Amino acid sequence: LYSLGRKLVEEKHFNQALAIFTMLAYLNPQVPEYWVGQAICLYSMAKYEEALAILQLAKVLQPDKVAPFIYSAFCNFALYHPEGIKQDL
Repeated sequence: LYSLGRKLVEEKHFNQALAIFTMLAYLNPQVPEYWVGQAICLYSMAKYEEALAILQLAKVLQPDKVAPFIYSAFCNFALYHPEGIKQDL
């Protein structure tokens, strides 16, 4: 299912991909990639605040991975939150 979600993101079917990543995160909440997948979908749908909330969890689950921090910076940039960008980078 994760591969299908990624494929749907690549094809810009964000609502469908979001549903898959949400289900995966519900079933296995300890897997940060599922949360990041949700956040990428939300970011791509211009739901920046929602994406930021999801990314906070991904940062806690896997603080050594860069993706949650980069996407948080993108969201903060879109929201004109320079202080958030500085924290993420």
